[in-house]
Amino acid sequence: MSNNEQQRRIINLQKKYQNTKRKLEQKDEENENIKKKMNLKDEENKNIKKEMDALKVKLKNLEKENESLKKKKDIGKKEKIEQEEKEKKNENKVNNKRKEKLTNKEINPDLIIKIPKNLKDKNIIIGKFDIKMKKLSANILNYFEDYYNAIINSEILIDDEKINSLPKYLFDEPKIYEIKYIFNQPLKYSNKMFYDCSTLISLNLSNFNTENIIDMQSMFFNCYSLMSLDLTNLNTKNVLNMETMFYKCSKLNSLDLSFFNTEKATNLGGMFSDCSSLTSLNLSKFNTINVEDMSWLFYGCSSLTSLDLSNFNTEKVINMRFMFSNCYSLINLNISNFNTRNVKDMENMFNNCSSLQKINLISFSTKNVTNMSNMFSGCSSLDSLDLSNFETTNVENISDIFANCTSLHDLNLKNITINYDFGINNIFENCSSLKEIDVSDISLIKIIEKYFVVESFMDLPNKYIIIQKRKMNIGCCEIL
Repeated sequence: MSNNEQQRRIINLQKKYQNTKRKLEQKDEENENIKKKMNLKDEENKNIKKEMDALKVKLKNLEKENESLKKKKDIGKKEKIEQEEKEKKNENKVNNKRKEKLTNKEINPDLIIKIPKNLKDKNIIIGKFDIKMKKLSANILNYFEDYYNAIINSEILIDDEKINSLPKYLFDEPKIYEIKYIFNQPLKYSNKMFYDCSTLISLNLSNFNTENIIDMQSMFFNCYSLMSLDLTNLNTKNVLNMETMFYKCSKLNSLDLSFFNTEKATNLGGMFSDCSSLTSLNLSKFNTINVEDMSWLFYGCSSLTSLDLSNFNTEKVINMRFMFSNCYSLINLNISNFNTRNVKDMENMFNNCSSLQKINLISFSTKNVTNMSNMFSGCSSLDSLDLSNFETTNVENISDIFANCTSLHDLNLKNITINYDFGINNIFENCSSLKEIDVSDISLIKIIEKYFVVESFMDLPNKYIIIQKRKMNIGCCEIL
């Protein structure tokens, strides 16, 4: 073998050695990197364990607080029951005294009611009651006689026969009777005036002077037989409280309150709650500049298809929870001018608005909101939702916020952020049609990935396309 050949072989062997050495060094470097990653993963797991331990401590503290609150609630409930029983006994005593005054006369079922000419300038209420269970609510008489010492003449007029005072139990047979009330002095309160008059079928308040009344809370509460109500002459200029005013007037199908003066009202909570037959509601002249509570306002108005609240001034409103909940037939809702900068509670606000396809929330400010749980749950016809203007820095609970929005395919959550203390159960539960989500918060992205297989694009960093829904059933999402 020549020297040249010998030299070439040596060079080749040296090259092979160098290559092998480099490969070994690269392998060592890779092993070192893997070791570092494993150390980092161990560190992450330790941090997660610490966070989980901290959460467990918080949970235990919350359970203790809940137990303490439950005990207080039970004590309060017991005291309330005792108070109600005491009030019921007193009411029974009053009713027993009234029953003793009844005149034993034969009653002719044919009804004639007459208002003498000299009484036309008095405060007169005429109510028509369908008495089916020997029971007739005497709320008007009880209320004013017992609490405000108004001078009242209450009469049942039948064939010109007159029975003074109004007992609670009257006649054996179910019939319709008309009752006339004459108030000889101005009234300041009418809250609970017709409360639980469940057999009242019509009411004439055309001569009723309400100019001094400041409280109409629960005025027609549970009048579920009332089919028509003309309030054209009702003066509400001084009324502060209209809470549950028409609660459960479930046979009323239309209500024109365009003449209502509500400039002093501060509470409209539950005002039309459970008016389930209402198809027409005119609130075009409502002045809500001083209103602070609109919770449960239209709850259970299940026959309403359209609602225009563009004239509502909501800048002082604090509570909007359950405001439109269970409005199953609502298709058109105009809340484009809502100012929600002071609202703290939006829980169940649109819950079960199952016919609503669009909601314009561009005017909403949510910087002070703490509760959004179930806000849109059950909005099964809603196809897109833009919440890009929502700010959630103070929100503590968004559980079930989009649950059962089965038609929702496009969702913009671009500026929504969450933290570890959030109530985040079932956020996207049964969102079976969701295709696109705009989101930037990393913690929220991780929750989305628990529900869906997603794909993102470099040129659209906040856009996530849903490839398919994951098969796992998630009851509570953890942030990993």
